[in-house]
Amino acid sequence: MQRMTPLYLATAACLAFMMLYAANSISQAARPTADVEARYEKIHSRIWVAAFQPGDVSTMVIDQVPVIVWRRNTEEIAKAKTQDVEGDRPNPMSFISGTKGKQVAHDINLSTGHEWFFVSALNPDGHGCLVTARKGDFGGFFDPCRGAHFDLSGRIRKGPAIENLRVISATLSPDGSFFQLDLSGLEKIGN
Repeated sequence: MQRMTPLYLATAACLAFMMLYAANSISQAARPTADVEARYEKIHSRIWVAAFQPGDVSTMVIDQVPVIVWRRNTEEIAKAKTQDVEGDRPNPMSFISGTKGKQVAHDINLSTGHEWFFVSALNPDGHGCLVTARKGDFGGFFDPCRGAHFDLSGRIRKGPAIENLRVISATLSPDGSFFQLDLSGLEKIGN
């Protein structure tokens, strides 16, 4: 009987090792792969647009980034185009997420076909203040904390701010049901 004890111990040790190995393999298999995690991140920055009518404005928080979505109507598009005069605005360059450096602050560069406009609601000069849409002297955005007025393309026009609002680049899905937003480089709430 004593000869079997080492055999039983070796068998028990092998069985324990195999159970630990199986548990580890199952837990690794249950973890999402890198491509699934990347898709998960992209899904979180989708804006479904079917419910948006021309003229609708909505403020929402996506991945801790306050986002203003504005689907301009024909009057707002026309007004945005009239505000596109370079000499009238203090800062000719705007930050657009997902691009290198700043871009020329023409409305066509900042919006999607003049109709859709996506912008961070945090004033980059406002120390965490949120801007409101359809407010201010230019009908665009207003920072109530600092008294800064922005036009319909998020460009500073009046007040103590020197930076234009940070524009969010967006790509329309092939079926036209959602926009994929690039939230890279944007300040988050509480940071």
